[in-house]
Amino acid sequence: MDKIDPRLREMVKRLGEALETEPSPVKSPDDLFAPPPWPRAQMNVMFRVLAGDMDLPSRCPDRRCRRTGDCRGGIGGDCEACVPLWSAADLARLEAAWLALALAWSCETERHHVLAAMLGYGDRPAGAWLR
Repeated sequence: MDKIDPRLREMVKRLGEALETEPSPVKSPDDLFAPPPWPRAQMNVMFRVLAGDMDLPSRCPDRRCRRTGDCRGGIGGDCEACVPLWSAADLARLEAAWLALALAWSCETERHHVLAAMLGYGDRPAGAWLR
């Protein structure tokens, strides 16, 4: 029987709660061969999770964050008041997390182009982004 680490379970729970603060995109059948969108929502979730780890919502100059206990910041978020509260080390953690998301997006985009090319919808050979 597999035992799940309670810290991992808590992290997944918190990521899910932070993800609920982002509106869900509506997909249409025309989007089948569109490349994946830039991971802005996931970047905002990471911003909010790390801000929560540092207890920034309780110290944020924005009343909404303090009242709800949830960070509203991020890329184009509702609030940027807590940005000065981030230390250089915390910003480095955020940057590393965002770079990991960008790398995953790049790989997913390449997979999309390979699939589209295999089905005759792509105009770019596989691996073209590596050149």
